Amino acid sequence: MQALEIRWAALGDSHPDTLLSLSAMASLMRAKGDPAKAEQTLRVVVAGLEGAGKRDSVLASTHELGLALKAQGKLEEAEQMVRKALEGQRQRLGSDHPDTQRSIQSLIAMLNSKAEGAKQALDERMSAVSAKLQGYGGTPAPPAAPGKEIAAASVEDDIEF
Repeated sequence: MQALEIRWAALGDSHPDTLLSLSAMASLMRAKGDPAKAEQTLRVVVAGLEGAGKRDSVLASTHELGLALKAQGKLEEAEQMVRKALEGQRQRLGSDHPDTQRSIQSLIAMLNSKAEGAKQALDERMSAVSAKLQGYGGTPAPPAAPGKEIAAASVEDDIEF
């Protein structure tokens, strides 16, 4: 915090060094449990660094913004930010650069989170459907084997309710 205050006083709030200190502070905010404040700060940082032409720093801060968004559960926008950072890092730094590798790992983690969320939602829907079927006195029928749909339909046609 002291470094930020010194840079702010000496260089101003739009100097790239001040913005980089803000980015580091935002990273700490996210780590300490305030991702909303980190997001707000990082949006200012990214805009300022873009204006200053600091492309590599923009990419790192965009990645950090993606992490702040993920921490708030904003997975779609988080994924967009990390993909944006990753694309730029691959072009500017190459696929083997540590920053690029970090963005790849972040993207993998986000995609895994989205997949887990989708699986959980599917499991909840399946449970609801199963409960509803049991409420009607039935149980879910096992899926018919491929090609057996016609035979299954003819057996059901013979059953009277």
